[in-house]
Amino acid sequence: MNLIADENKIIKLSSSERDIMELFWNEKDGLSFGEIINLVNQDDSNIRKKQTINTYLTRLIAKNLLIKKNGDTRLKTLYFPKYTKEEYNRKMIEKLLEENYENSLLEFIKQLSGGEYLSKEDAQKIINVLEKDKN
Repeated sequence: MNLIADENKIIKLSSSERDIMELFWNEKDGLSFGEIINLVNQDDSNIRKKQTINTYLTRLIAKNLLIKKNGDTRLKTLYFPKYTKEEYNRKMIEKLLEENYENSLLEFIKQLSGGEYLSKEDAQKIINVLEKDKN
């Protein structure tokens, strides 16, 4: 089994992996392993053992979601998210559209609305968002 993710593919996160990624998405700078341990222990997470945390970090690197770098002045290894939370979520939505709706936002909206027509208000809101996204 190949654990290394394709550069352009985004892999869905498990609940625990998402919890760990949230730590990175909430931090401005990279985190050392010790800082990650401290943050996890402050959280209500079930992840407590250092080896388990290390396993999750290794998986997130293999999934191409974390970057591991040697620290500058602290001389520690630092971990950084490859994508912001917004970038990750957007890529997951793009993957959902591609795999299930033939890359069609319209097909997705039809399914979401249960095949019903959207109200004019909802349709206008979607148009406004799409037009804003173009600019």
